[in-house]
Amino acid sequence: MPQISFIESMMNKDPHEDLEKFLYTKSKDWYYEDEYRFGLYNNSNVALQFGAEVISEIILGCKISSEHKKKVLSIYDKYKHNPKLYQAKRSDEEFKLVFEEIS
Repeated sequence: MPQISFIESMMNKDPHEDLEKFLYTKSKDWYYEDEYRFGLYNNSNVALQFGAEVISEIILGCKISSEHKKKVLSIYDKYKHNPKLYQAKRSDEEFKLVFEEIS
């Protein structure tokens, strides 16, 4: 976990530096996840376009609302390229999440 002082960050020339460090630092426990993270500053409601083939899997969170799940699944069903789709759930035996594939 990065150590950040927001007071010191306010005095830096670029206050985004510590924020970026915080947002983009990943625990070594998650090293196996091959993911990319990106952020846009001063850009709200920006639509990014990229080909659906760049998505290899979708994981629905364990607390996703039924409304949001329906929206994601309706978009998913429109594409010919369908990445693997998983639903995250709490494990009954251990303190961890399990991922069940949705077919």
